[in-house]
Amino acid sequence: MKERIHALLGWLLVGLAVVGVIGWLQATPGSAQPIAFDHQKHVEGAGLECTLCHPGAREGRRAGIVAAGECMGCHADAAAESPEVKKLKAFADRGQQIPWVQVYKAPPDDSNMFFRPNAVRINFSHQRHVEAGAVDCAACHGAVGHRSKPVTSPELPIRMRRCLECHRARKITTDCLACHR
Repeated sequence: MKERIHALLGWLLVGLAVVGVIGWLQATPGSAQPIAFDHQKHVEGAGLECTLCHPGAREGRRAGIVAAGECMGCHADAAAESPEVKKLKAFADRGQQIPWVQVYKAPPDDSNMFFRPNAVRINFSHQRHVEAGAVDCAACHGAVGHRSKPVTSPELPIRMRRCLECHRARKITTDCLACHR
Protein backbone atom coordinates (compact mmCIF):
# COMPACT_ATOMS: atom_id res chain seq x y z
CA MET A 1 0.00 0.00 0.00
CA LYS A 2 2.82 2.39 0.94
CA GLU A 3 4.58 1.71 -2.39
CA ARG A 4 1.38 2.52 -4.29
CA ILE A 5 1.07 5.88 -2.53
CA HIS A 6 4.72 6.67 -3.26
CA ALA A 7 4.29 5.65 -6.91
CA LEU A 8 1.12 7.76 -7.20
CA LEU A 9 2.85 10.76 -5.63
CA GLY A 10 5.83 10.27 -7.93
CA TRP A 11 3.63 10.27 -11.04
CA LEU A 12 1.74 13.28 -9.71
CA LEU A 13 5.01 15.19 -9.31
CA VAL A 14 6.14 14.18 -12.81
CA GLY A 15 2.81 15.36 -14.22
CA LEU A 16 3.05 18.69 -12.40
CA ALA A 17 6.62 19.15 -13.61
CA VAL A 18 5.58 18.50 -17.24
CA VAL A 19 2.67 20.95 -16.98
CA GLY A 20 4.97 23.52 -15.36
CA VAL A 21 7.60 23.20 -18.08
CA ILE A 22 4.99 23.51 -20.84
CA GLY A 23 3.55 26.62 -19.17
CA TRP A 24 7.00 28.14 -18.72
CA LEU A 25 7.89 27.52 -22.37
CA GLN A 26 4.66 29.12 -23.54
CA ALA A 27 5.06 32.15 -21.28
CA THR A 28 8.77 32.77 -21.84
CA PRO A 29 9.64 34.83 -24.90
CA GLY A 30 13.15 34.63 -26.25
CA SER A 31 12.83 32.98 -29.64
CA ALA A 32 15.18 34.03 -32.41
CA GLN A 33 13.76 36.41 -35.00
CA PRO A 34 13.89 35.44 -38.70
CA ILE A 35 15.81 38.63 -39.58
CA ALA A 36 18.33 40.36 -37.33
CA PHE A 37 16.44 43.66 -37.39
CA ASP A 38 18.40 46.63 -36.05
CA HIS A 39 15.93 49.10 -34.51
CA GLN A 40 18.73 51.52 -33.68
CA LYS A 41 19.79 51.88 -37.33
CA HIS A 42 16.22 52.60 -38.40
CA VAL A 43 15.13 54.85 -35.50
CA GLU A 44 18.30 56.73 -34.60
CA GLY A 45 20.23 56.35 -37.87
CA ALA A 46 17.46 56.89 -40.43
CA GLY A 47 15.12 58.89 -38.16
CA LEU A 48 12.12 56.63 -38.76
CA GLU A 49 9.18 56.68 -36.36
CA CYS A 50 7.91 53.45 -34.79
CA THR A 51 4.56 53.87 -36.54
CA LEU A 52 6.15 53.73 -40.00
CA CYS A 53 6.85 50.01 -39.51
CA HIS A 54 4.04 49.46 -36.98
CA PRO A 55 1.19 51.39 -38.65
CA GLY A 56 -1.63 49.81 -36.67
CA ALA A 57 -0.42 51.63 -33.57
CA ARG A 58 -1.96 54.86 -34.91
CA GLU A 59 -4.94 53.28 -36.64
CA GLY A 60 -6.12 50.32 -34.60
CA ARG A 61 -6.00 48.02 -31.61
CA ARG A 62 -2.86 46.11 -32.66
CA ALA A 63 0.38 47.68 -33.84
CA GLY A 64 1.17 45.12 -36.57
CA ILE A 65 4.18 45.11 -38.88
CA VAL A 66 4.39 46.23 -42.51
CA ALA A 67 4.84 43.74 -45.32
CA ALA A 68 8.34 42.88 -46.50
CA GLY A 69 7.63 44.56 -49.84
CA GLU A 70 7.22 47.92 -48.11
CA CYS A 71 10.67 47.55 -46.52
CA MET A 72 12.10 46.98 -49.98
CA GLY A 73 11.04 50.53 -50.94
CA CYS A 74 14.22 51.67 -49.18
CA HIS A 75 16.18 48.45 -49.16
CA ALA A 76 16.21 47.98 -52.93
CA ASP A 77 19.24 50.29 -52.67
CA ALA A 78 20.05 50.72 -48.97
CA ALA A 79 22.26 47.91 -47.67
CA ALA A 80 21.05 45.68 -50.53
CA GLU A 81 24.07 43.37 -50.23
CA SER A 82 23.64 42.75 -46.49
CA PRO A 83 22.72 39.13 -45.61
CA GLU A 84 19.72 40.35 -43.61
CA VAL A 85 18.40 42.49 -46.48
CA LYS A 86 18.83 39.48 -48.78
CA LYS A 87 16.58 37.51 -46.41
CA LEU A 88 14.11 40.40 -46.46
CA LYS A 89 14.17 40.48 -50.27
CA ALA A 90 13.51 36.74 -50.44
CA PHE A 91 10.34 37.17 -48.32
CA ALA A 92 9.27 40.14 -50.48
CA ASP A 93 9.94 38.28 -53.75
CA ARG A 94 7.79 35.37 -52.56
CA GLY A 95 5.07 37.77 -51.37
CA GLN A 96 5.36 36.32 -47.87
CA GLN A 97 5.01 37.99 -44.53
CA ILE A 98 8.12 37.81 -42.40
CA PRO A 99 7.34 35.28 -39.64
CA TRP A 100 8.32 37.59 -36.77
CA VAL A 101 8.02 36.09 -33.30
CA GLN A 102 5.61 38.20 -31.25
CA VAL A 103 7.36 39.47 -28.14
CA TYR A 104 4.91 41.88 -26.50
CA LYS A 105 1.60 40.42 -25.40
CA ALA A 106 -0.89 41.87 -22.98
CA PRO A 107 -1.37 39.20 -20.31
CA PRO A 108 -3.11 36.87 -20.24
CA ASP A 109 -2.43 35.80 -23.78
CA ASP A 110 -4.36 32.98 -25.44
CA SER A 111 -1.38 30.61 -25.44
CA ASN A 112 -1.44 30.44 -21.67
CA MET A 113 -5.23 30.24 -21.08
CA PHE A 114 -4.93 26.54 -20.21
CA PHE A 115 -3.20 27.55 -17.00
CA ARG A 116 -5.47 30.54 -16.25
CA PRO A 117 -8.93 29.67 -17.58
CA ASN A 118 -10.70 32.36 -15.52
CA ALA A 119 -8.34 35.19 -16.44
CA VAL A 120 -9.93 38.49 -17.44
CA ARG A 121 -9.29 39.77 -20.95
CA ILE A 122 -7.67 43.17 -21.46
CA ASN A 123 -9.41 45.61 -23.78
CA PHE A 124 -6.32 47.38 -25.11
CA SER A 125 -6.08 49.68 -28.10
CA HIS A 126 -2.77 51.02 -29.40
CA GLN A 127 -4.64 53.79 -31.22
CA ARG A 128 -6.25 55.04 -28.04
CA HIS A 129 -2.88 55.23 -26.30
CA VAL A 130 -0.72 56.52 -29.19
CA GLU A 131 -3.09 59.04 -30.77
CA ALA A 132 -5.57 60.13 -28.10
CA GLY A 133 -3.29 59.59 -25.13
CA ALA A 134 -0.07 60.76 -26.80
CA VAL A 135 1.82 57.95 -25.06
CA ASP A 136 5.31 57.43 -26.47
CA CYS A 137 6.00 53.84 -27.56
CA ALA A 138 8.97 53.62 -25.16
CA ALA A 139 6.68 54.22 -22.17
CA CYS A 140 5.31 50.68 -22.57
CA HIS A 141 7.90 48.95 -24.73
CA GLY A 142 11.11 50.38 -23.32
CA ALA A 143 14.03 51.73 -25.33
CA VAL A 144 13.55 49.33 -28.24
CA GLY A 145 14.59 52.08 -30.68
CA HIS A 146 18.09 52.02 -29.19
CA ARG A 147 18.58 48.26 -29.68
CA SER A 148 20.92 47.08 -32.38
CA LYS A 149 20.09 43.41 -31.73
CA PRO A 150 16.70 41.86 -32.61
CA VAL A 151 14.02 42.08 -29.93
CA THR A 152 13.49 38.59 -28.54
CA SER A 153 12.12 39.45 -25.11
CA PRO A 154 10.32 42.49 -23.69
CA GLU A 155 12.43 45.47 -22.64
CA LEU A 156 9.78 46.22 -20.02
CA PRO A 157 7.18 43.79 -18.67
CA ILE A 158 3.58 44.47 -19.59
CA ARG A 159 2.03 44.50 -16.11
CA MET A 160 -1.12 46.01 -14.67
CA ARG A 161 0.85 47.82 -11.98
CA ARG A 162 2.72 49.81 -14.64
CA CYS A 163 -0.51 50.59 -16.48
CA LEU A 164 -2.14 51.86 -13.29
CA GLU A 165 0.89 54.03 -12.43
CA CYS A 166 0.68 55.63 -15.87
CA HIS A 167 -3.11 56.12 -15.66
CA ARG A 168 -2.80 57.74 -12.23
CA ALA A 169 0.05 60.02 -13.34
CA ARG A 170 -2.03 61.18 -16.34
CA LYS A 171 -5.25 61.38 -14.30
CA ILE A 172 -6.97 58.79 -16.48
CA THR A 173 -9.63 56.45 -15.13
CA THR A 174 -8.52 53.43 -13.14
CA ASP A 175 -12.02 51.91 -13.20
CA CYS A 176 -11.52 48.17 -13.82
CA LEU A 177 -14.12 48.00 -16.58
CA ALA A 178 -12.35 50.66 -18.63
CA CYS A 179 -9.69 48.07 -19.52
CA HIS A 180 -11.09 44.68 -18.46
CA ARG A 181 -14.10 43.03 -20.09
